[in-house]
Amino acid sequence: MEKFFAETPHRLSSMQEAVTEEDAARLEHFAHALRGTCRTLGASGMAGFCENLEKRASEQKLENAAALLESLEKEYELVKAEFEAGAWKS
Repeated sequence: MEKFFAETPHRLSSMQEAVTEEDAARLEHFAHALRGTCRTLGASGMAGFCENLEKRASEQKLENAAALLESLEKEYELVKAEFEAGAWKS
């Protein structure tokens, strides 16, 4: 889990840059990678947001990507808080 919490902020930042630059391929890449990790760890809410972002990026539909990414970031903070409180159940 420590690796997940160390790497996820970088991945989220890279995804934000991709959204800002309207780089669908880059967004799809990072969303796909993060989705897999989230599924493995049982962070299904995060995985769902990643899947949605990945799908939209693959279809070149980035209109709502910023809002989805914001929701993903909020979900990440919830997962992190649960883990830090010892309440994480994967």
